[in-house]
Amino acid sequence: MKHGFLLLTVAIAVVVSGCLSGDSGGSINFSGDLNTTDSSFRLDGKVVNSGYADVTHRNVSVYLFTANGSIINSTHIGTLQRSADVTLTADRIPKYVIFNAPSFWEYDEIDVSYYEFVKDSESPNGIYTERSVSSESEFPVNVTTVAT
Repeated sequence: MKHGFLLLTVAIAVVVSGCLSGDSGGSINFSGDLNTTDSSFRLDGKVVNSGYADVTHRNVSVYLFTANGSIINSTHIGTLQRSADVTLTADRIPKYVIFNAPSFWEYDEIDVSYYEFVKDSESPNGIYTERSVSSESEFPVNVTTVAT
């Protein structure tokens, strides 16, 4: 009897271990290239929704911002289920590349990647560093005033 109870307990633990409590939005990432020259920028790749739940995000956009929060350029992706292709160019190098949608923030748990252009001793010409936020207010610039 003890053996059967232990086996049942282990089986339940295995099944439940993969479940998450609450609404999980998962993560929003970018897979592709962020290329710069002396005076231009090109983003080419996919925005990827690798959520635990099968969610659809609407009104997804990509924004290119200066360090002071001015928009350089943007593009509307539209609906994002698992992934969506995106290409965006600019005639100057943005400080921040931000992916945003109102529906991202409807979930209790979400991790949204954005990119910051950083120059340092290891990358004197600059490189985009991936960072992430779990709420819209954590972005380094104000994105709430941007219409999506």
